[in-house]
Amino acid sequence: MAPDTSRNPRSLANLKPKWPKGTSGNPAGRAPVPRSVVEAARAESLDSIRTLAAIRDDERQPTAIRAAACCALLDRAWGKPGQSISVKEEVPTSPLDFRSLSEDELLTMEALLDKAFPPAHQDIASRELVG
Repeated sequence: MAPDTSRNPRSLANLKPKWPKGTSGNPAGRAPVPRSVVEAARAESLDSIRTLAAIRDDERQPTAIRAAACCALLDRAWGKPGQSISVKEEVPTSPLDFRSLSEDELLTMEALLDKAFPPAHQDIASRELVG
């Protein structure tokens, strides 16, 4: 159901961008982090790792905090684990049935296969399929 804008027609005005369609609202992209900030953060890296290790080893800390410290250490050491994506696709289980093709269609397919696998390579291709 569309929102009722009859009472306050300006209620959706702030949702429209102020730049023309097809152009970016931020053409220069994100401003780079100053080099001094990056260097300062990197200088603190070893201490931060030691702090995470101390939190991980402190049995007085809640389990969730210790587990988060473990994850942070592992992510920094080995990188975050990749995500797997499960895709379910229906694949026909029956082999191709060429019996319904006409002789002309079969000859066309044979010509296409000859073009894809020139005679010098046909023996190699057939050996790979058989052996």
